[in-house]
Amino acid sequence: MKKSLKTMTRLYAYISPYKGTFFFAIFMAIAAVALNAVLPFVTGLPTTRIAQNIKNGESVDFNYIFKILVILFIIGAIWSVTNFLSQMFMTNVVQHSMRDLRHDLDQKINRLPVSYFDKNQFGDVLSRVTNDVDAVSNAMQQSFIAIINALLGIVMAITAMLLIDKKLAVIVMLIIPLSIIISKIVVNISQKYFKKQQESLGNLNGFVQENLTGFSVLKLYGREEQTLTDFKEVNGKLAHNGFRAAAISGLMMPLVNLTAYSAYIGVAVAGSFYIIQGTLLLGNLQAFIQYVWQVSQPMWQITQLSSVIQTASAATKR
Repeated sequence: MKKSLKTMTRLYAYISPYKGTFFFAIFMAIAAVALNAVLPFVTGLPTTRIAQNIKNGESVDFNYIFKILVILFIIGAIWSVTNFLSQMFMTNVVQHSMRDLRHDLDQKINRLPVSYFDKNQFGDVLSRVTNDVDAVSNAMQQSFIAIINALLGIVMAITAMLLIDKKLAVIVMLIIPLSIIISKIVVNISQKYFKKQQESLGNLNGFVQENLTGFSVLKLYGREEQTLTDFKEVNGKLAHNGFRAAAISGLMMPLVNLTAYSAYIGVAVAGSFYIIQGTLLLGNLQAFIQYVWQVSQPMWQITQLSSVIQTASAATKR
């Protein structure tokens, strides 16, 4: 835990020079998530009004529906702008931060003594500068805003559900601890394979670099067969660790989806019962079902990004 915090602190040191842009991107992300959380409730208003009109034997209030459509259009337009700005500014922060990181890595390599390169394969050193930095960059680019949006989306969706109906909200809230338990178990098992995968990739790069640069020597001494055997061994380790990492982390998404579908069914059944009793409006049930997806979709999104995050975690430690 201490090593992870230390790693994140070092990584934030590269973001801090651009913290103004960084926090503006987060603010735009918060605004986009807030607007997205409002949409299901507003979308359910016409359904409630139509149901009331039918129940009272009145004609459909098209003026009310038109007003709601205008509001939805405005909310959607503002959401698109805020979402675009958050992505654009976060991309700017990540690319500048990675540029600084590569610059510092270049400076550090120039300061290293010759003895370091005698003890470490040059290809492995090169892999840290290229593959590992790219892994961190891809994780920050793809995952950072997505995770912020996911966490905020879950909080706001649950808040909205609690305001509508607390009993139904409890059913949906069961998704979160179950998903966290599932994710923690899978990550604990798969993380060691992601670490081995990055190490194997560095070893493969080191092996290829050293043997290709000395290819004429290999030909001269007839070492082709032995080199091929050694390459198969290094390549096999990378394939083995990569398969284990991808296969185990891939179990997370279907398991989390299973909990989401169970909550969806529970809300649909219980909500229909409350509507028959007259304690829940039809439009609110419609909104509630959309909020179920606003909770389950971020959980699914986080699990989908799990492999990228774990790869970046292993790369950052290297």
